[in-house]
Amino acid sequence: MKCTNCGLELPPGSKFCERCGSRLQEDAEYVGRN
Repeated sequence: MKCTNCGLELPPGSKFCERCGSRLQEDAEYVGRN
């Protein structure tokens, strides 16, 4: 898993980047509003 902001390689399941603190995208299915 890579941070989309700074590119740091992170362990699976990370919620935030250890380097820049950016919130990471989750692989969960997106549910839009109706």
